[in-house]
Amino acid sequence: MQDVPLRNFARGTGLRTASRRPLPLETMRRRLPLFVFLLALVVPVSAQAATFPGDPIDGPAAGLKVADLDLARDGTGGVAYVRPEGVFVSRFIGGKFQAPEGLGPGGAGAGAAVAAGSNGRLAVVFSSGGLIYASLKVAGDQPWGAPVLLGAGTDPAADMSINNVAYATFTQAGNVVVARLDRRTNAWALVPVPADVEPGANAGTGVLRSKVAVSADGVGIITWGEQGVDGRTHVLARKVFGLSLSTAPQDLTLPTGGSADTPDVDAEDDSSFAWVTFRQTIDGVSRTLARRQRGTAFDDAVFTDGGNAAVDPRVAISGRGEGLLTSTGGASGIGGILHNDLLGNAFGIGPGGGTLTAPAMAENSDGMIAFAQPGGIGLRQFNAGAASPDVALTRAELGPVDVDGGLQAEVDRANDGVVVWTQGSAAARTLVAGYADRAPLAFALSSGTGWRNPASEAAPLRWAPAFELWGPVTYTVLIGNTPVGQSTNNVFRATAPLPEGRRTWRVVATDIRGQSTRSKSKTVRIDMTPPRLTVRVQREGGSSKIRWSARDVPRPLGNSGFSRVRVDFGDGAEGRTVRSGKGTVSHSYKRSATLRVIAIDKAGNQTVVERPVTRRK
Repeated sequence: MQDVPLRNFARGTGLRTASRRPLPLETMRRRLPLFVFLLALVVPVSAQAATFPGDPIDGPAAGLKVADLDLARDGTGGVAYVRPEGVFVSRFIGGKFQAPEGLGPGGAGAGAAVAAGSNGRLAVVFSSGGLIYASLKVAGDQPWGAPVLLGAGTDPAADMSINNVAYATFTQAGNVVVARLDRRTNAWALVPVPADVEPGANAGTGVLRSKVAVSADGVGIITWGEQGVDGRTHVLARKVFGLSLSTAPQDLTLPTGGSADTPDVDAEDDSSFAWVTFRQTIDGVSRTLARRQRGTAFDDAVFTDGGNAAVDPRVAISGRGEGLLTSTGGASGIGGILHNDLLGNAFGIGPGGGTLTAPAMAENSDGMIAFAQPGGIGLRQFNAGAASPDVALTRAELGPVDVDGGLQAEVDRANDGVVVWTQGSAAARTLVAGYADRAPLAFALSSGTGWRNPASEAAPLRWAPAFELWGPVTYTVLIGNTPVGQSTNNVFRATAPLPEGRRTWRVVATDIRGQSTRSKSKTVRIDMTPPRLTVRVQREGGSSKIRWSARDVPRPLGNSGFSRVRVDFGDGAEGRTVRSGKGTVSHSYKRSATLRVIAIDKAGNQTVVERPVTRRK
């Protein structure tokens, strides 16, 4: 990975380069909501994901185009895309894209944005025929709600918080309109006034289109481009609280530069912090910049392009502010790492000019950048800031990559990632998805080393579940090196005899793509053979004398040993438990009954002998 040379264009502009930026003021710990802290406890540690080449989702079809992709932290989500005949979504459930579902008619200018929440919750906001609709799937096992008309408009954008509050923005008659989805009522409501500063000025159209991000506490931040009275287009940002807009919109445009446009935004869990990136002409050169929101104000801008001409800026950050910034440069794609609220040196992505890029950031400080390289789609993964070698995702048999069909990338909280793009000609595009999928994480066996019968309800073999967000895990249980059964949960009850005695065992967890993780081995003592038991009943006077002899069956590798005998007289009298392999008890029967004598070994195996006893007349 080679760094792009960093040139200093900051002199006289009020702009700081990344290397000269001062440390942030908030060195003390932020007071985040409790749910954010608890979420951090279940974020897995960094681990490299294996990559899997593209699978077709839909097509080939003329004019098919990727509109948007989103994954929730729990690994569910979906891709929205348009075809001439309609707007479609393919939901991502269990690590796989589902069959396409049509949401509405297509036509010229159709577009869509998708926002993913937990448990398969999806909101899709789409434009069709000059109107904006919103469709909601409350959960993965629920049907789609009927599309809701939000109003006339184009260029929809949407985002959803980890607590399922969503905001959508779109352009209506040159104004940026905001709608909010309530997480309790699942109803959409429009913010009463447009977000743009000058309602009479053109805003939100074309390269001025709006973007929105939502923090964990349900506060939205909107960014858009707007025509200014100075003849330049400006990039602005504004918060939205419920259905109320902030009274302090911020102009992020550098005062000494030219026009600014194509903003992108992502927010931390704490709504006081976010990053906005955008393009602006400076000294006649197209540059990409970023500014960090703190409270209602923004820090000074930093260049994200390494001193190179660039367009199409994008940003992705985690809930704690770690992130990736990318843009498309003349020599290659350009990337940068956000760490501790500072932007590192720019680096090149992909081998050719005009390389499209798409960043994605997980909650474990890992991330990835997808990029369109000559002849294909590539992926670069980052593990705690360290880059892995680029990997190709394209399958040649699907045809050449069509960059005009779009490129999107997203990850879940564990850095399992999805990349979507199109292959084939514009007249016959195929929607394709590639994956970065980690094997199940390491897990531990939890059953003790004492004697047990794994076929019993009381003493099956158990282990901790392997962490895996994408799809079910199949567990294979091995005694020694021999597979003895499988389970789809973390419990195994044998349905056939197992090798007995003192053994070693382990479990192999396998995900839906065949990736496996083995547990460490552990000792287990298996005894599935019930003890031997003989019972004799003799009458002596008015009593019945009950004799028994019980012992465990010896095995070359050991057995659990005899534990106790339980005598149940069967006539309602209180039974007896005797911890002796041989013994005698007497009992006077007042009525006929069925005697039951039960021998139990230390593994819980039982042998039951029943004898009818007739009351002597």
